[in-house]
Amino acid sequence: MERAVTSSASRLTRRQQAILGAFEGADAPMTAREAWEAARDEIPTIGLATVYRAVKTLTGEGSLRQIEIVDETPRYEPATRPHHHHFFCRACGRLFEIRKCPPSLRDMVPDGFAMEDHSIVLYGSCEECLATA
Repeated sequence: MERAVTSSASRLTRRQQAILGAFEGADAPMTAREAWEAARDEIPTIGLATVYRAVKTLTGEGSLRQIEIVDETPRYEPATRPHHHHFFCRACGRLFEIRKCPPSLRDMVPDGFAMEDHSIVLYGSCEECLATA
């Protein structure tokens, strides 16, 4: 039986820590499969099903945030990352973080409504794909 290890938010198993570490070490949101590939560096025998269960647990307890892209496999990132948006390259399928946030979003909220949060995904082609086109 795996021993749980204390983390700042909850008690995580060694496998859960390796999976969360894979997401924390990535420079962009990843799919569960990409996290599995990264986590195998630390735990070569880790199974894909284990990663899917851990991602569900880590998302449910608030350590990971799900990023949904239309018609794509969900991606995840650490919930501790500061607020940002995303750019999805339709040519290569990569997802990039955008560190800017439009200041006028609150102006778009209908009168009498209260905006609590927002998420923006821009779609197009990245620099690399444009250069090779």
